[in-house]
Amino acid sequence: MGLGCLVVLGPWGLDHWATGRAERVVRTLLERRVGGRVTVGAVRAQGPFGLRVENLRVRWPGSGEAVLTLPQVHLRFGGVAALGLRLQVRSLKVDGGSLVWKRPDAVNELRRLARRVRRTGPRTKPRSPESKGTGGSQGSKSLMALEARLDRIEIAEVGGGLPPYGFARLVSKDLRLARTADGRWRAGVRSVTVGGARGVAAALTGLRWEGLNRRRGGIRTRKLRVASGEVRVKGVAGARERFSLRADEVAPDLLEIRVVSPPRSGRSEATRPVNAQTRGLSVYAVVDGVKRQARAEAGGLMALRHFNRFTLPTGVDLSAARIRGLFKGTATGRESTLTTDATLTRVRIRRRALAPHAIWWPRLGLKVKVRYQPRRRRLVLDRGDLTIADVPVQLNGTVTLAKRSFRLRLHATLAPTPCAKLFAAVPPQLVPKLRGLSLGGRMGARLDVALDSRALKDLKLAFTVRPQTCRVILDAPAARVAALRRPFTFVTRPPGWKPTRLVMGPQNPNWRSFNRLGRSVKAAFLAAEDRRFFQHRGFDLENIRRALATNLRQRSLLKGASSISQQVVKNVFLSHRRDFSRKIQEVILTWRMEQVLTKRRILEIYLNLVEMGPGIFGVRAAAKHYFQREPSHLNPLEAAHLAAVTPSPRRYFKRFRAGRAGMDWLLHLRWLMYQMLRIGWIDRAAYDKFRKQDLRLISY
Repeated sequence: MGLGCLVVLGPWGLDHWATGRAERVVRTLLERRVGGRVTVGAVRAQGPFGLRVENLRVRWPGSGEAVLTLPQVHLRFGGVAALGLRLQVRSLKVDGGSLVWKRPDAVNELRRLARRVRRTGPRTKPRSPESKGTGGSQGSKSLMALEARLDRIEIAEVGGGLPPYGFARLVSKDLRLARTADGRWRAGVRSVTVGGARGVAAALTGLRWEGLNRRRGGIRTRKLRVASGEVRVKGVAGARERFSLRADEVAPDLLEIRVVSPPRSGRSEATRPVNAQTRGLSVYAVVDGVKRQARAEAGGLMALRHFNRFTLPTGVDLSAARIRGLFKGTATGRESTLTTDATLTRVRIRRRALAPHAIWWPRLGLKVKVRYQPRRRRLVLDRGDLTIADVPVQLNGTVTLAKRSFRLRLHATLAPTPCAKLFAAVPPQLVPKLRGLSLGGRMGARLDVALDSRALKDLKLAFTVRPQTCRVILDAPAARVAALRRPFTFVTRPPGWKPTRLVMGPQNPNWRSFNRLGRSVKAAFLAAEDRRFFQHRGFDLENIRRALATNLRQRSLLKGASSISQQVVKNVFLSHRRDFSRKIQEVILTWRMEQVLTKRRILEIYLNLVEMGPGIFGVRAAAKHYFQREPSHLNPLEAAHLAAVTPSPRRYFKRFRAGRAGMDWLLHLRWLMYQMLRIGWIDRAAYDKFRKQDLRLISY
């Protein structure tokens, strides 16, 4: 009787005992690994070494919602260790389910959960050196085979996401993930939607990748598919791009991108192929809390027209732009490094601050190695080889950022280069007045800048030219500087005033030669406009340094640094428009004028053409207007008055209409006379005599 009951009821009792034991083991194992509360609907045996877990549910405590629901989980074990039922999982299969994680700090919480699962996982001994490179060894263990399908994954950052980067919400549907026992991964998802923290949204469909495996603590994949994708920027009209992506396993170095424009005015979508490639694109990340590293390498030829909608409002047109080259990046917790070797061509720029007309920027080559150190907030440019057309420039320096300040150290070197090549590198649209200019010789240069935003007055700016052997073979037809040696005629166009034709020679009744201009007049204008006029070669670097520091401190471009030579070039050949085109032409023509004219001739032209009021040009006309005297008869105080009204002649013309000058104006003129004394153009006796006198003006 007892033996019969044991034969009949024994298998049922053993199965019931094993099933209950398995439920407790599954719950204990998962709770220890994931730290949540685990509930199991049922655990059923499948064969001698298999289990089927039904209605598995994990809920994590805390604010928000964090729930993992799995209808069925199939496990197969490698063996049983006596009564302890110590199991080694050989395969795991998940059929359906969902993960919902809506927390204020969802991303960081999931990272911490992944670290916990990793730390509490099985610890295997490292492979021996003899086993490396072989297909396996006797002591090695095969990995767990995995096959999982999740109907939905939803990860949401409550409260707007992770500004300025990261995402506010991620939803994926029909995720399939598989790994074989030899470590080969295969994965795919039907659709992924990502909502950015700053209104950027992305959607992918038909995502597939293969060959996903761990490498040095990270992951690596060589085959990728995206059937279709779309990136949108909320709140920006037309800011939407569609694309498809494929990285072929047969040719893993090739990455093909297809960019599809959204339909406009009822037109069908037009596909624009973009040729690009990636070489060994890989990402590594060690999640042990100590070391993290990411590395990527990509290169090839790519069109930039799909970025045009973002750059066009700034004046940069990328409709025909192309970039070709290689990009490498590595990142760790301490430092990130970017290395590029690329060439950018066919960029069109239309900016009023650059030129009145659109320009085609020359071919730009960039070979750079940049390091960013986040803990020190420092950007280091180890090597920067910038090539504009065929002109190479070497750059290096550092930028250190603080909360409310920054420090800049920059060094730029131009190796001796033919002057004709230098001029050819300048876009023709930037130098319309210099078309036809022919140069010979060679020139090299070096620029050193040291800037601390907390002490702008200590700005260091050094510019050296070596050797300076450039020479003009043929002047530009529209700017013949050599013609200024003789009397000439030109048309001046003051802003907001009618063009005026001026004759620089004896035919003009207001023309006065250098010797008839008077020492006081020359001293006043040199002290006010260009104190080192007779020492520099057209450009006062110290004055430029002070003006740059002042403009940076006031965050404006109010203070200029043009020398007298530059002002002559601007008035005779160029306009008064403020843009980079006028400035670069002004620099070249000033350099040319300093070669062919004497300092006396340049100062003579300047004092005879400078605007001193509405329709008043030259110091002789101004002396007659304000004092009814010749320039050579003016005393230092009267000459200082003429030089002081030059920056704003029309405003001062209205101020002195009644023939009276206030005390503030007299103090300014006395300061200007002191500068005349410092540069040695007047003596102490003249300064002491006229600084006590009053200024007498003619009313008009």
